Amino acid sequence: MKKTLTLLLALFAIGVTSSVRAEDEQSSKQKPVKFDLDEPQQKIKDYSGNTITLEDLYVGSKVVKIYIPQGWWVYLYRQCDHNSKERGILASPILEKNMTKTDPYRQYYTGVPYILNLGEDPLKKGEKLTFSFKGEDGFYVGSYIYRDSDTIKKEKEAEEALQKKEEEKQQKQLEESMLKQIREEDHKPWHQRLSESIQDQWWNFKGLFQ
Repeated sequence: MKKTLTLLLALFAIGVTSSVRAEDEQSSKQKPVKFDLDEPQQKIKDYSGNTITLEDLYVGSKVVKIYIPQGWWVYLYRQCDHNSKERGILASPILEKNMTKTDPYRQYYTGVPYILNLGEDPLKKGEKLTFSFKGEDGFYVGSYIYRDSDTIKKEKEAEEALQKKEEEKQQKQLEESMLKQIREEDHKPWHQRLSESIQDQWWNFKGLFQ
């Protein structure tokens, strides 16, 4: 009876663990992958000191909201090769019908975000996004560079693994060097070890009077 009860409890525990794991995997699949700033970057502010912000930066997003003042410009450059130093291709915003904008990259309104419509070319995993801003006077203000969080995480893990491997290599070399010295000491004749010991003591004695 006791064995049967123990077995049932074990099976129940396995079932609960599997259920929780499945729920976590399902939650992970449903959670969208967001784009984060690629390393710490200086915040861009308008002439009133307000920080320029962006919304809806996720893998698969077709529309991005950018909060910039009236009269400002914003340009999105998309680079598929995130190792490239080039900014990439300038994205062409999809304009709504009957829109009277003469410059699709400029914010003509106040109190509402600039809407960047990407149409049928949504944001993709692995892309490097560069948002470049110009003020109402037409001068460059600054840029934000984003990459998706999954890519950033994988690169960080790869760097940490490489660093750990290098540290282990250096540790192994140090241990081998110390072992070699110990073996060399063991193979020295007794009179050589005695001579070196006396010499070390002599240098230590001289150091007391310097």
